[in-house]
Amino acid sequence: MSISFINSNFSFNNNTIPDFVTINTNSISANDLLIALISYGTPNSISSMPSNWNLLSGSMIPDPAISGVYSDIYQNYQNIYYKIATSADSLSSSYTWALSVQAGYHGAVGILSIYRGVNTTNPFSTSAINIYHDGNNPTMSAATVNISNSNSWIILTYTGRSGSDTFNQPAGYTLRSSPGSTIQCQLADSNIAVNTGIVSPGNWSATPGNFACGVLVTISLNSILGRTFKRGFLRARLKQ
Repeated sequence: MSISFINSNFSFNNNTIPDFVTINTNSISANDLLIALISYGTPNSISSMPSNWNLLSGSMIPDPAISGVYSDIYQNYQNIYYKIATSADSLSSSYTWALSVQAGYHGAVGILSIYRGVNTTNPFSTSAINIYHDGNNPTMSAATVNISNSNSWIILTYTGRSGSDTFNQPAGYTLRSSPGSTIQCQLADSNIAVNTGIVSPGNWSATPGNFACGVLVTISLNSILGRTFKRGFLRARLKQ
């Protein structure tokens, strides 16, 4: 069984305790991989999350105005969670990530995507992260990964801010979800198996002439086909 994309949904909430993600019950089957991208502004933290979900990556996004500065007023966070679905998930109508306080300056965004045919024991072969800031350059390079497992897919996520409402995923990748909000938050994937070896997905880009900053994560999915390798995903948390 090869990997396939099933469905994606998103939720945006401003100045409220949000239910980040709501997805139809007929979309999830047992053994599906669920990927949730949760982004929110300060002052805040995740106070609770759905049961049996795991944190894959958590990062702070730099202030777009000053390189290397992490300003509480304009700060955003990106957390990526995952879960292997059980039969009980097919009955779930929604998943909730609660914030410690109201969503605040930039609100909160959630994206949930479902993938089928992923190795349920070792779903990830590798992942990498880029933290990017350049007040004069709207182009950001997605992190490079080394793919060892045949039949792997690539998932790309972006959370950040830019001076443009137009933002594009790297060429050749399929955009699955792009909620319109103060926090720019997107998820894309390769839509086909990628070759083994070094994979450089390319650049996320804003409209030329506008600044951009953000956190870019590249994740490799192991398929049920292909060989099984020891899971080596990245858990990165940047602190102020």
